[in-house]
Amino acid sequence: MSEYRDNPTPVSNERSRDMLRYGAERPYESEDNPTPAPDWAHAAARGVMYDFSDRRGIRQAFDSIDDDVRLEIVETMADIIREAAMQAGIIHPTS
Repeated sequence: MSEYRDNPTPVSNERSRDMLRYGAERPYESEDNPTPAPDWAHAAARGVMYDFSDRRGIRQAFDSIDDDVRLEIVETMADIIREAAMQAGIIHPTS
């Protein structure tokens, strides 16, 4: 993985675990009313969104997004994560 100039914290498994935990505690699409993620991909999407919102300049832009759009962003990201896992053979489609 590459280092980001704006991110002095190196990417690590520990940071990834932290982002998943923080994403569960403060889900981007429902910060005021956190609910459990419906599946692993949704949890991953929440972790990614938390990581994005922890970066300089992005948090302010994300704060101004309407709640319905926030939900759409997280659901779409979870769909992309699931599709990537299927294409990589990590999971198999359900019928």
